[in-house]
Amino acid sequence: MEKETSPYVWQIVFNFYDAHIKNQPKELLKLAITNWLSKRMKLFLSGVSLEVNPKDTTSYNLRRRLGIQYAIEFGNSTSLTEINNIYSKFKNRGNVNPNLRSFVYSSAIADSTDDDDWLFLFDKLQKTEVLSERKMFVDALSKSRKSTLNEKLVVHLISAKPEIGNALQLLKMITSSSLITRKAILQAIQNRYRMFSKRFGDPGADNKWTEILDIAIETIMDDDEKTAFLAFLKKPLKYDDAKIAIFEKKLTLRMKSRTAITVALKAAFCD
Repeated sequence: MEKETSPYVWQIVFNFYDAHIKNQPKELLKLAITNWLSKRMKLFLSGVSLEVNPKDTTSYNLRRRLGIQYAIEFGNSTSLTEINNIYSKFKNRGNVNPNLRSFVYSSAIADSTDDDDWLFLFDKLQKTEVLSERKMFVDALSKSRKSTLNEKLVVHLISAKPEIGNALQLLKMITSSSLITRKAILQAIQNRYRMFSKRFGDPGADNKWTEILDIAIETIMDDDEKTAFLAFLKKPLKYDDAKIAIFEKKLTLRMKSRTAITVALKAAFCD
């Protein structure tokens, strides 16, 4: 990978990272992999700048977005300082170049400890009905490290008007954002199931609840969460044993798959 500069190849690598490594509970394994990737990103990052040129190609724009976003993810403080400066100007009635917006918003929110940064962007989300913008804002807002803010985002998605976007599609999109976001989604489904029922119908009917619970399965990371989830199906959802068995099988297969991937990664990077 040291000589690879194609953003399309790196995009596949980063997609795998988001799905299987970013929320890896084994910190030493995650550290080993991020160090490995950081060393191999140097050529990919060389020549990449936040300065936008009208002649920038689609390929270069993708390379810049991926390169800077994941350099920050892996601890590049120089890029992060530049991103935060751009976001601060944006908050003070400035504009962000369309080619920079998605990763500027995401990186700034992920780094911020100031609720005002998050609330500023949340206000933008509430005021737009353009689906592409909503996806961008939701993706960025889900990067917050505060569970209360992530829960506020989930509640907004469920209570927003159906005509301005598929709430479940947006929820599924952010399940890989962070462990904090995953827990916020799972807790919202379990603690606010009446709100979900009001929007999507009776859990016992043939409706969106299968999709909702499949999203919940994607967020479950350990046996305690698994046990709580199965108990939730029984009460208050009142699912019978046959239905619960179907979801338990799905959940078991998902957790086995995650464990197998972790074992393979550990063998490759730690042993």
